[in-house]
This record gives sequence, C-alpha cells and structure tokens, in this order.
Amino acid sequence: MTAFHRPLAAAIAAQGVPLSADMARLSPERETGLRELAARAEGDEFFVSDCEGELQVWRETALTHVRRNETGTITMYSFPSSYRSTDEVIRIDLDTWDPGEDATDDKRRQDINDLVNARAAAATLLAELDAVRKERDEFCDRVDTLTAVAKGNKRHVQEMFLELQKAQAEVAQWRATFGADALPDALARLTKAEAERDALQKRLHDAAMTRTWRNEDGKKFVFVEDIAPALLGLEPGTEADR
Repeated sequence: MTAFHRPLAAAIAAQGVPLSADMARLSPERETGLRELAARAEGDEFFVSDCEGELQVWRETALTHVRRNETGTITMYSFPSSYRSTDEVIRIDLDTWDPGEDATDDKRRQDINDLVNARAAAATLLAELDAVRKERDEFCDRVDTLTAVAKGNKRHVQEMFLELQKAQAEVAQWRATFGADALPDALARLTKAEAERDALQKRLHDAAMTRTWRNEDGKKFVFVEDIAPALLGLEPGTEADR
C-alpha cells in the first residue's frame, strides 16, 4: 500500500479489494471481492479527468453536457455545479499539468487509470472466467465419458482374448483327441448335411404345392406322377418317374 498515494490507497480500500504483490491463483475470497466490485460497478462507471494539475475520478452520472463518440467514450463534458460528496471519488493534486514532465506524477496518472479500467473490466473478465470454467467442465465431462468408453473397450478386448484362448485350447484338444484333420472333416460333413437338409426342405415344399383334384364325393386327391418327382427328388418326365 505504501507504493500508492495515500488518497488513492484509501479509495482502493473503500472498494473492498485487497491488494497483494503476489500473483497467486484466484482464491474464493478474492473472487467474491471481484464479483462484488463488478456488481457495484455495473451502471456506475468512473471517469478520469486530468486537467491543469488536478487528477480527478468522477462518477459519470454526475457529469453534465456529456458527449460520446461512436465507441461510447466521453469526448466532452462539464463538471457539475453541485454534486454529492460521493460523486467525486478522488482528487489528487499533481505538480505538473502534462504527462512526461515528472515520473512521480506520471506514475500516479497511470495508477489511477489502471484502477478505473480494472474496475470497468472486472465484469467482462469474470464473464470470461465463467465461460472458461464452463468449457473446462464440459471438457472434463467428455474426458470422463471417453475414459469410461475406453475402460469398457479394454474389458471387452480382455474378454475376447480370453474367449480366443479358450477356443484355441479346445481346438488343440480336439486335434489331440481326433487327429489334425478331424475338424475339417467334421466341418465338411456338416456342410454336406446342411445341403441335404435344404434339398429335403425344398422337396417337401414342392410336394405340398402339388396340384390337387376333387372326385365326385368332394375329397381331394393328387396324381402319383404329379407328386412323385418332389417326394423322390426326380426330374419330371424321367423313366423312374413313370
């Protein structure tokens, strides 16, 4: 605090923001102080006047005949003829009128402008902080999801590996028991049996679709030459079909 002008130090303390030389991470207490400062600063902007050796900070709402440019910066103003004691935030008498003439005065000018700008920027910086935290939390959620998926995939791969080892052991046991060619022979017989099954299913289907006739008493019948090819697996019109 001793590095600042005494009235300036009092003004800083009045804002409730502790000053420290360390640049540690933002503590909950300091963040609370900044949020309270941003809340107080909302709609209550400060304006720095540096004129004829007087460095002043005014509340913008107290100024009169205010004109602004397209960015909202005040370009013309007048001091009020009467005002509340809190409208003039701070006044510092400098030894010089213009910057660059005295290092101490220049330091005071810079400190005042920095503090006013920091006060105005608090809300913007806190909003950016909130946005960064939100993005961080979303990223952490994605990391948690990907981690869970990766763990699930790892378990699945482990299970597949165990199943593969089990299958390899069963194949080795089969070959040791029935011979190296037993498994291919069994698969060939299975393929042949499946083909015969499919052919039989087709013959039964064809037999079921054989044309039926009715006699005088209304009972249905089929001719042998119509149903025999399907039941016996013969081509219609062959000698064995007769």
